[in-house]
Amino acid sequence: MSGGEHAIVVGGSMAGLVSARVLSERFERVTVVERDPYPDSPQPRRGLPQSRHIHFVLAGGREQLEALFPRLAADLLAAGAIKFDYARDTYIRSQHGRLGQFESNLMVYGCSRPLIDFLVVGYVRELANVELRDRCDVAGLIVEQGAVRGVELRGPAGETEHLYGNLVVDATGRRAASVGWIEQHGYAAPTMRAVSSNLGYACREYRREEPFEPDWRMISTIPQAPEWSRCAAVFPIEGQRWLAMIASIGDDRPTADDDAFLPFAATVGHPALYEHLARLEPRTSVVVNRTSRTQMRSWHRARMPAGLVVIGDAVCAFNPIYGQGITVATLSALELGAEIDRQRQRHGELSRLSKAFQRRLLRLVLGPFLAVAGLDATWPGATGVEQLGAFGRFMSSRLGRRIVASSNAKMSFIAGDPTAMEAVLRVAHFNGSALALLRPQMVMRLVRQLYVRPAPTGE
Repeated sequence: MSGGEHAIVVGGSMAGLVSARVLSERFERVTVVERDPYPDSPQPRRGLPQSRHIHFVLAGGREQLEALFPRLAADLLAAGAIKFDYARDTYIRSQHGRLGQFESNLMVYGCSRPLIDFLVVGYVRELANVELRDRCDVAGLIVEQGAVRGVELRGPAGETEHLYGNLVVDATGRRAASVGWIEQHGYAAPTMRAVSSNLGYACREYRREEPFEPDWRMISTIPQAPEWSRCAAVFPIEGQRWLAMIASIGDDRPTADDDAFLPFAATVGHPALYEHLARLEPRTSVVVNRTSRTQMRSWHRARMPAGLVVIGDAVCAFNPIYGQGITVATLSALELGAEIDRQRQRHGELSRLSKAFQRRLLRLVLGPFLAVAGLDATWPGATGVEQLGAFGRFMSSRLGRRIVASSNAKMSFIAGDPTAMEAVLRVAHFNGSALALLRPQMVMRLVRQLYVRPAPTGE
């Protein structure tokens, strides 16, 4: 840590909060600037559009969050969150049948997004050198001789204030406020690639009061382009509630009609899921979300003033149905800390940090971006596919769709070998390296399951 250094994080999203935690070990002072007021209980915030929708943190992200915030696990459980093994306790059906359940130790939590945010805000607020300033926004950057010297704050009554610092972190989410900030100083906006499957989804809470002990904690379906477009998921959250989601593509997207929610669930191809919902009492009305675009801005190529870094959804935002957002945001903040350490060790200061970090971050997000955007491109009517070039054309072609469909079908085969399936799931949960799948013993397991043994007959 260098004496007198001040980092400013703009945006109280998970990316911003975790960045503040990481920076608190590397700067004398850290200030987090947030437009919305922080609630005094686990309540949805306007600036977090996913707050009312289904969420869970992938196992790799959960482990890193618990390392950064050691009380998180105990506090989630004390608040009523349900911890479960993703492979053992999830009843998943695709059009090819039921996937096997087995012990994996890939642990996740059934809880609401507001609960996670509320707890993390509390932990960050407790840090002695971190200040949370809500109800104010950043009007622009203070730039001198090509380097950021701070930000111009705008308060709730329109009053302005200059807040000086050595580093500004843009964690403002999909809107990426830094695009406008750098344009004010003559820098060009980064290019952006965005693909949308035109997914829409709706969520609703149900009461969890009846004595019901199924052999699962989460129940869900896997959609498959082009004919298996409807999907759903249900899992328990704190407050004796079930949180249910239904989703589909294009004109078939669910609506906010309360009376249409259950009939839609009856059509997703998972009788047990529908029967479960049918016995429950709704607790809330239906809430609809249309934000499903997967997008990435090329900050690694953009000209930008020194002392500015961009993180989280402001760089790469995913179709929320894949559940990668919080995990990638957490891992991105850790990468920021590692690059700061590297820059100080090599150069003794941070003038080269901006470009170095954005390039480092690209290595983390590019694979997940291409995977999710590629899957989105397989849906008929997907937009932005041309922005992926030859890869997008291939994924949206008949052959590309056939390969994806074949891969989904073969998940049923792989599920017959828990060791092989766990290795695949660990990669999906950012809990293991894809290189592990290339080890000779694992290759033999995968080949045996894919091409020698018959697929299990699911329910």
